[in-house]
Amino acid sequence: MEINKIYQGDCLELMKQLPNNSIDLVVTDPPYNIGKDFENDNLPKEEYLKWCWKWIKELNRVTDVGGAIYLTLGWQCVAEIKVLFDKIPDLRLKNWIIWYRQDGWKGDKGFAQSHEHILYFIKDNYLVKDLRKFGEHIKEKRIEAGYKTISELMGAMGLYKKIKRKDGSEDYFSGIGWFESGKKQPSLREIIRLNELLNLDEEYKLKGKKEEIKQFCEYIRSKRKGKKYSVQKIKSLIGMPNIYAKDDGRNIDGGYNYFETGFRLPTPEIYSNLKKVLELNDNFDRLIQSNYIKFNKIDVCDDVWLTPKSEKKRLGHPTQKPVKLFKRIITASSNKGDLVLDPFMGSGTTAVACKQLGRNFIGFEISNEYCKIANKRLEQSNLNEWSSH
Repeated sequence: MEINKIYQGDCLELMKQLPNNSIDLVVTDPPYNIGKDFENDNLPKEEYLKWCWKWIKELNRVTDVGGAIYLTLGWQCVAEIKVLFDKIPDLRLKNWIIWYRQDGWKGDKGFAQSHEHILYFIKDNYLVKDLRKFGEHIKEKRIEAGYKTISELMGAMGLYKKIKRKDGSEDYFSGIGWFESGKKQPSLREIIRLNELLNLDEEYKLKGKKEEIKQFCEYIRSKRKGKKYSVQKIKSLIGMPNIYAKDDGRNIDGGYNYFETGFRLPTPEIYSNLKKVLELNDNFDRLIQSNYIKFNKIDVCDDVWLTPKSEKKRLGHPTQKPVKLFKRIITASSNKGDLVLDPFMGSGTTAVACKQLGRNFIGFEISNEYCKIANKRLEQSNLNEWSSH
C-alpha cells in the first residue's frame, strides 16, 4: 500500500492490507453516531459499539509498539468506547483530553455542548500473565542487585516523581502500586528499565525482538571496530558518561557495553549520536523507536485545551477539525518521517497536517465526495493557507 495517499473504501477492509506494527501514530475522528450524514453514524447503540470494536482491534494490530492512538469523540459514546479500549492489554490510556471548541449553541433545555473529548492511548504495555509470580521475581532480583528498598530501586529507574506525604516526608509515586504487590502490570518502559537494572529472567525479556537485537549488537560492534574506536572513545564521542551515580552514592558503569551485548538498547538521543559517529544505516531505526514512547514538547502542557476554536471555514464536511488541532497532536507524538494513519480521513485534515509537518500518511475514507475534497486540499500550492482555520 502506497504512503501519502488517501484510499476510498471501507477502513475495515483496507486496514487488512496494512502489516502488523507498521503505523507510528493514529489520528482520527470517527463517526460519533449522532445522525450526521456519514456511514455508520445512525446505528442502534449496541450495533454501533460492535462496529467500533472491529476497527479498534485493527488499530491496535497495525500500531507499532511505542506508537500512539488519538481519537476525537463526542460525549455521547466516549465512555463506552474507552471501555472497549480497556479490553486490549497492549494499550494504555495516557490522557483524556478536553478540547473546548467554543462554538456550542445556548438553549433553554440544558447547557451548551461546547467541548469534545480526545482519547490518547499509547501502545507500551508489556503483558505479564502471572502478576504474583512477577512480583516475587522483582523482589528477589531487587535484593540480589543491592537495592535495599523499593524506593531506592524506583529512584534508579528514573521514571517516577516524588510526592509529599501528610507527615512531611517524600517518597516516589508509582500510580496504582509497586510490582512486588503482585497487582500491577509493567509498562514497556518499566520492563526495559527493570531489565537494565535487575537482569530479569528470560521470560520477562522483550519477546519477538531477540534476533533483531542480536543483529543490532553485531552491527554496531563491527562498525566500532572498523573505525578502531575503543569503548572509552566511542562513549566520549556519543556523549555517554563513564560513570552513573546511584542515589546511595554507589557508582556503576556508563553502559555502552550493554548496547553490544543486547542487555539494553540506546535511547533515541544516544542512537542518533551513534548513527553519526559510526555512520550507521537506517535499518534499526524502528527497533530503537519502538522501545521508547515519543512525546515532544508542544504549545500546551495540560489536558484541557482552550485553543484552537472550532473550524469555521468548512469544506463540505460537517465535523471538520482545525488543522492546528491535529498539528498539535502529530507534533507531540511523532517525528519527521513517521507514518500516520487516519482510517476516517473525512475532508483530509490529518493529511494536510502531516504534509505541513514532514510526516508520511495513509488515509481511508468511505465517501467518494469527501475523498475528492481531501485530495483537492492536498493539491493546494500553499498548504499553509489552511493552518489558521
